[in-house]
Amino acid sequence: DKEYPACLKELTAPPFVVFYKGDVSLLSLPKVTVVGSRNVCDYGKKTTQRITDVLKKRYVITSGLAKGVDAIAHESALNGGKTIAVVGHGLYYQYPYCNRHLYSAIEAGGLILSEFPFYTPVRKQNFPVRNRILAALGERLFVTQAALRSGTMLTVNYALEMDREIYSIPYPFDTTDGQGCNRLIDEGAQILYDFNQL
Repeated sequence: DKEYPACLKELTAPPFVVFYKGDVSLLSLPKVTVVGSRNVCDYGKKTTQRITDVLKKRYVITSGLAKGVDAIAHESALNGGKTIAVVGHGLYYQYPYCNRHLYSAIEAGGLILSEFPFYTPVRKQNFPVRNRILAALGERLFVTQAALRSGTMLTVNYALEMDREIYSIPYPFDTTDGQGCNRLIDEGAQILYDFNQL
């Protein structure tokens, strides 16, 4: 129908249907996606907050409602901006439990999306599938912390398939927390080194 996000049709396998809670009109606004590690370091937390604080003035912030970078991005966006959360389970569940306060806040002032029916339980294999929707929704993808092997890299791959611009934060030499970010920059992602770039 007319509310189905046109950007999802760019996917090789778009979701047949999308379930939601909250303000579905946010899908028609300009959006960027912010993703990163669940185990976020201080540097990753600080840069995620600062980047989101700038971006939320012009864009709806989209992320995956996981621990770490996702939660930080949503929290920052809710403070004066708008946010969309894409989850990998049915909307009946609030996972992870530590983010249940975010579920309520986003449902009241943002939007929660899922391609899975209401009572679909949390299953590990559904989260990589969910990542393609994250990649599709945002006009650009911002990676603020990533290890070399992570779900974040799956989101990057989906974004590349749709010719989305990828932006990444540089990390100090030999820092395992951000090796994935440095790899992305080495492979051609836009390097974010100054907040004026935003």
